[in-house]
Amino acid sequence: MRKIAGGNGDFEFGDEEDIFSTVSEFGVTESGDYTFYLRDSDGCLDSITERVEVYGKPQLEFEILQEALCEEPVGEVSLIGTEGVGPLSYAEEGGVFTSDNIFGDLSSGETIFLVRDTSDCTTEVRIDIAATPRVGITDLATEQLFCGDVLSEVSFTGIGGTGTLSYSLTDSQGNLVDETDGLPEGQYRLTLTDEVGCEMTEIIIIRKEECQVYIPTIFNPVADGDNQTFKVGVPEQSEFFIESFQIYDRWGNLVYNKEDIDPLTFMDWWDGTYKGAEVQQGVYVYVIELAGEKVEIINGTITIVR
Repeated sequence: MRKIAGGNGDFEFGDEEDIFSTVSEFGVTESGDYTFYLRDSDGCLDSITERVEVYGKPQLEFEILQEALCEEPVGEVSLIGTEGVGPLSYAEEGGVFTSDNIFGDLSSGETIFLVRDTSDCTTEVRIDIAATPRVGITDLATEQLFCGDVLSEVSFTGIGGTGTLSYSLTDSQGNLVDETDGLPEGQYRLTLTDEVGCEMTEIIIIRKEECQVYIPTIFNPVADGDNQTFKVGVPEQSEFFIESFQIYDRWGNLVYNKEDIDPLTFMDWWDGTYKGAEVQQGVYVYVIELAGEKVEIINGTITIVR
């Protein structure tokens, strides 16, 4: 602001268009050198030439650096501000202005961003962040394993995602598994991935029905049929193995002792004799040590009747 000195009062102001008035403010639309005049009541003139800078309203452009992949809030934009006065600052609507022009962790949908110059002029722009679809797994099914079964089948359908979907199957130790020939009992991790890295994971647990060992409670060595020996029964396709099979009478005498028995092929089951003679009917104690399909020591009693 300039001060007026001298003159005869009743001052008027004019610009280069030679139009005078008592208004001392002039508007300009372009930057440049402008001459302004002062005239008193006697017609005496004075002038001054000033450099006037005209700044436009700040403008805002943008570049979407990343979409909201997998429908997650990972979108990212870069704001490009131009014009305005002095350094520009940027903000997401409702946020704090900052000199940083990169904004991340954005959800899909429309978001308003603003640019502001040092004279508090602001401009806003609406940016629509697109999202890539999530990856999904449906119709996941596994086959229950029963005694004698070894491998289970797994089936599923992949949905959503971007581009071609790929999958991997790993065991509980993180090793890749080829399921084309079936899966044994255990826990597995199924991961489905699309072309932009979106993924979905499901835990698969293959369970197997426990195979049971059949141990009779009574047998008759002189009866007809299959109940003439103390025989341990197992399913045909099981992997049971008897490491030792011992039977004691009521006084603790060992009357039967066999080792390394394959129950599916073994023939020399106890027939109720000891050293070639028939034992008395009554209750006897057995100890069976299992291996293979199940590791266990089984204790119980068997009754002989004649």
